Amino acid sequence: MSKSASLLAYCCVLVGVFGHASSEFVAVQTGVVGPELSVWRFFLGGLGLLVIALSWPSTRDLITPLRQDGVRIVALSVLGMAFGQLLFHWSLDFASVVQVATVVTCMPLFVVLMNFAVHREGLTAPKVVSGLGAIVSIVILMTDGYLDQISGDSDSFPGVIMALVCALIGAAYIILSKPIINKYGAIRTIAYTFSIGFIAL
Repeated sequence: MSKSASLLAYCCVLVGVFGHASSEFVAVQTGVVGPELSVWRFFLGGLGLLVIALSWPSTRDLITPLRQDGVRIVALSVLGMAFGQLLFHWSLDFASVVQVATVVTCMPLFVVLMNFAVHREGLTAPKVVSGLGAIVSIVILMTDGYLDQISGDSDSFPGVIMALVCALIGAAYIILSKPIINKYGAIRTIAYTFSIGFIAL
């Protein structure tokens, strides 16, 4: 990958993180939280992505991928993304936005570990250091939630656990969906994810 393409990819990730974080913050502040939020996000997002996919000649064929890899696409859409998002929004009913967001940031660690297990890609020093930092953050948050629950002041611990499982599912989706993205493109893959995920939700 060229430097310009790599820079563009990092910028896209940064914009995506800011967008996701701001949407969750607004959702909590307005009181629109809970599992039902996942349904609306997948419905509106899937509809928008289908429009985009149908607008481009190269992504207009949405039937062939389903015929060739339908089972895999449906499984990744339902178990890999929809269920993860369901747990994510559900966790906000128990834990704070900061707790959930911090726990979910361990997803890159899980991606690195799963990528090593599936594709045998090496573990570099920066990946190990950042992963250890994520683990420390998770332990602190989980301990804090657990102690609060014992004292009867908070129910944050179940939310932290759901956020952790969400991170695991999200990491698995990223690794397992890569062959589908390479074969059919990101636009169609994500359009399937949200559209099929909406039906499941």
